[in-house]
Amino acid sequence: MDLQFGIECLVCIGLTILFHFLQVSYLSSSGLFIWTLVGGLTCWLIWLTNFWRARNTFRSVIKVSLKLVSYALYSLVLIMVVNALLAIVWQGTHFWAQGLLSLGTILIIGLSLPGFFKLVVNETNPILRMVSIFFYYLGFGLFPQSLGFGNHYVNDYGAPYWLAFISATLLVIYAMVHWGYQLPQLKFNHHLNYWWLALLVIPRFLVMGFSAGSWSRFFSLPLQIRLVIPNNSLTTATIYAVFTIVTVCFKEELIFRYLFLAQILNAVKGSVRTRILKTTLITATLFAAWHLHHIFYQPFTTTCLQILAAFGMGVVFAIIYLYTGTIWVTVIMHSIFDLFSVDMAGSVTPFVSQPTSFLVEFILITTTAQVAIGLIAIYTMKTGPFEQTIRANQRKQVLRRPALNRLEN
Repeated sequence: MDLQFGIECLVCIGLTILFHFLQVSYLSSSGLFIWTLVGGLTCWLIWLTNFWRARNTFRSVIKVSLKLVSYALYSLVLIMVVNALLAIVWQGTHFWAQGLLSLGTILIIGLSLPGFFKLVVNETNPILRMVSIFFYYLGFGLFPQSLGFGNHYVNDYGAPYWLAFISATLLVIYAMVHWGYQLPQLKFNHHLNYWWLALLVIPRFLVMGFSAGSWSRFFSLPLQIRLVIPNNSLTTATIYAVFTIVTVCFKEELIFRYLFLAQILNAVKGSVRTRILKTTLITATLFAAWHLHHIFYQPFTTTCLQILAAFGMGVVFAIIYLYTGTIWVTVIMHSIFDLFSVDMAGSVTPFVSQPTSFLVEFILITTTAQVAIGLIAIYTMKTGPFEQTIRANQRKQVLRRPALNRLEN
């Protein structure tokens, strides 16, 4: 795959320049042209570093910098080039537009494989592994939303979306298994204290009340639980719910409670409780930071509150995963939180407007409570279930190393 990656980069560079001068599709834009060209050149330079004979600190810094840029722009390069090819074919033939978009989706998935193995699978640095797998999953997980020509775009919730998401999910899980991490398991760890588990779970559901709008409304009985989904039709609502669960809730849990958490857990040192604490705080911080992207279409203050709320959620979800040994509990909880609201005062989420005093107070109180309960749980619960999760993580790593050593020799 290494040679294919180098050839692919050169071809993409050439096509990017050609399509820009021909003013084809998105590459007619100077901004997108520059970013796509930079991405192609950076990926090609990464391939050239294979031929460096000597290593020194300067070259290591250069290589890491090139890798970071490549991770961020590799998907853009393939998407822009393939989209331009589709636009040319469509303009010349006016072939079935949705068929071309589906074909383009398959083509991008196939073309991403050399880069996937070069930039992701072959990476050995733990931090760069997390960065590479994160950008690959985001870049290729839902890329069909970036495809389009003329007045034709991928249909909402259409087959290309599912094909891209499922393919990217299977590939990142393959990378984790290749690196020696276990698959997300279905069964719970042994000897769980379900009272403690309930204490972690129940307060999380109370946080759904942030949409109530006021304390009097929140404490009024009976509480009304509402679906936060379109009411156009049962079919539309069902598709929206499934799409949200799979491409939002499951995706975020897979990233932060599996792709990141498993690697961080393996890297941190100390006693069982210390490792659990470090892993929890690091993954919760990363999960909170992920919500920074909302700042582009939400008020700054509201986004800060959302980041704080995400940190509390990240603390609880990390502990639940580490205690139970499975991400499926947090996937279900995340789905319920995203699809339901408690006595919602308005028709939209409160995070899209300036925060009310109730929202500020509610987020501060519930986040503090969740973090406090999480810390108490870490230092009070018996460590047996936590140790099971740690051992399962380490066992796969130990079994993997001899095989890797044989391959290297």
